[in-house]
Amino acid sequence: MPLKYILLGNKNEKLGEAHIVLLAVGMLDSYKGQWDEAIIANPGDMDDKVSSVEVALNSTCSGMCSTTGPAFGGTHAIVTKGGDPVQSTITYISGVAAKSGTSSHSMPTYYVDGAAVGGVGVPGYDSAIFDGPDVRCDGEIGNTTGCIVFGHTPNVTFSKAKYRGAAVAYEWAQKNLTGKFGDANHLLSRYIDPLDPEAEKRRAKTCDRGPYAFPRGATGIPNDSCDEYPFARSWQGGNDGEHCIDITPRQIGGVWDVAGVTVDRGTPPNAPCIRAHVDNKDNTAAGGELGRAVQSDRILDSEWYQVIITP
Repeated sequence: MPLKYILLGNKNEKLGEAHIVLLAVGMLDSYKGQWDEAIIANPGDMDDKVSSVEVALNSTCSGMCSTTGPAFGGTHAIVTKGGDPVQSTITYISGVAAKSGTSSHSMPTYYVDGAAVGGVGVPGYDSAIFDGPDVRCDGEIGNTTGCIVFGHTPNVTFSKAKYRGAAVAYEWAQKNLTGKFGDANHLLSRYIDPLDPEAEKRRAKTCDRGPYAFPRGATGIPNDSCDEYPFARSWQGGNDGEHCIDITPRQIGGVWDVAGVTVDRGTPPNAPCIRAHVDNKDNTAAGGELGRAVQSDRILDSEWYQVIITP
């Protein structure tokens, strides 16, 4: 936040002007119910008669949140002309308890006052108020409270080099099915069935039940498994397997790419799902990545998220 302070004469006339930039740089750890902000006062242009700026900052935090402020130990920091930035830290602590099944939105509000100081004249004190980011903390995922900056679209990122056939299968579905499930314009929505929290029944509905049970081993993939997409743990998943397209991703020249995918059963593009022949290790690893993303991006039940595929 840019700030301007005026050095005044005895008759309140302007003798000089000083500028500083005040930054609040957050260090948000999504796995903790607290976050730190570095408060940095950077010197800017100051007229000849101004030697420094005195600046103080306090903050409050809305919602179920408390703060360790004020910054600079509760005193005015001295920002000198041509000098180094002055830094302090404020910690914000969420009052949401783990396993509480609740979430809370918090927004820091910063209260700043300061003045230009010189060898002559009278410091012209001025104040400002500005808001920080909207932070959502929850106790609904895992065994700890966690926080995110609200408004960011959560995502799960799968590298084709790391997750191989699994990542290629998801990319193929996004590029070839009308639903384009999980891309930036067709987000997935997380789904938790309290009677089926691991989505085993929904996965079985796609892979094992009905007239077209998934034919493991039919296309020669080692340790073959049924990798369903959209995920069974999404609102878009849990489809009847007979309506899915069965595909097999393969390497071509040592590279995993959608060019190596063959369609084994079904006719795109209007299918609501795919079932991919994927090595069970890659399938399991991709499932673990989804679980980690749910934790790190705090993806709540029914919340939208993007699936990103990288090389």
